[in-house]
Amino acid sequence: MSPGDAITTTTRTRAGTTPAGGHPATAEQLRQARLEREAEAARQAWRARTLKVWFNGASLSWSVRVGHTLNTELTAQNGENRLEILEPDSVLRRVQLVGVHGADAPSGGFYPGQR
Repeated sequence: MSPGDAITTTTRTRAGTTPAGGHPATAEQLRQARLEREAEAARQAWRARTLKVWFNGASLSWSVRVGHTLNTELTAQNGENRLEILEPDSVLRRVQLVGVHGADAPSGGFYPGQR
């Protein structure tokens, strides 16, 4: 090798990524990329939930996905029926009371409640 010859080296990062400039990613760039991936995963995590539900005192667990319809059957008893859904983020229970008497149609509404 003579003076003035170009020296070429190859450097690989642990993750094997190279930013747009063609230089190996620094530790800070790798950390920032990891934080961005984790933040995106956290933004998407709320979409799929397991809800704790009580219907007339019976404890149920429903797996739900935001934006998708949940179809389930609950057998009402004659008189008042109580449906409680625990909201995981606020730790509040949403309560719906439904009165059923003979051939009556269900009536009632959701009321935020806390136990």
